[in-house]
This record gives sequence, C-alpha cells and structure tokens, in this order.
Amino acid sequence: MSLIIASDISEKIYRGNLHILEIPENSTDEFVVSDNLVVFLDFERQTILRFVPWWEIGEKDFWIFMPISPKKVIFYCKRKKKDGPIEKNNDSLVQLVNFGQYLSCSDNVFSQQKSALERHLKLYEKELIAQNK
Repeated sequence: MSLIIASDISEKIYRGNLHILEIPENSTDEFVVSDNLVVFLDFERQTILRFVPWWEIGEKDFWIFMPISPKKVIFYCKRKKKDGPIEKNNDSLVQLVNFGQYLSCSDNVFSQQKSALERHLKLYEKELIAQNK
C-alpha cells in the first residue's frame, strides 16, 4: 500500500512545477530545518498543515517546501511562477517557510546561526504560543 501511495504522490508532483526559493543576497536570515523537514501550505484554506492528504496533491492548491541549504528551498506547486523557477526576493515567503518549520516540528528546530533561531522565536512567539494552547 505504501508503494502505491508513494507512486501516486510522485506522479502528482511530477505533473506539477518545482521551483527554488532563495534567501535574498542582502539578508542575514537563513532557512531553518525541523525534525519534520517538509512544510505543507494549503492556499485554499490559508493555513500550514502538519500533514497533507496525499490524495489532494495535484487537485488542490498545495505548496510543498523542503529546505536544501541554509539559503535555498525547493518547492512544489501546481502552476508555474510568472517570474520563472527561481524566486530570489520574496521575504514574506521566506518567513512563511521558516514559520512552517516551527509549526511542523515535533521537538527541535535547527540552524547554523543561534541568532537566527533567537530572531525567529521573537518574531513568531505569539503565534507559536497560540498554536500550542
């Protein structure tokens, strides 16, 4: 059953579009990673999901983000981005991906820079407290 599900998910992602999101060159920020590395964003419901219903991939407007380095994230979406496959100056999407890492984590979030973790915790503190109540 797992192989059937994985095959279905792979096919749906293959039919979608893969893009790269980069941290802007002038930014001191970086992408963090959690113990649940992948971030699922549901644009229809305007929410970050802990788990995505695999049967809805390719049908609904989901974006799937996976950090590949402190400065780059690969992401999937159904449609092509008008500016091409590489997005470089989208601070709000960078913040959304990082916030998703904190929301999705079970226990730990990791970074090369302690200052990035401290900055993020201050930035997301209210939302994270509200999510854990």
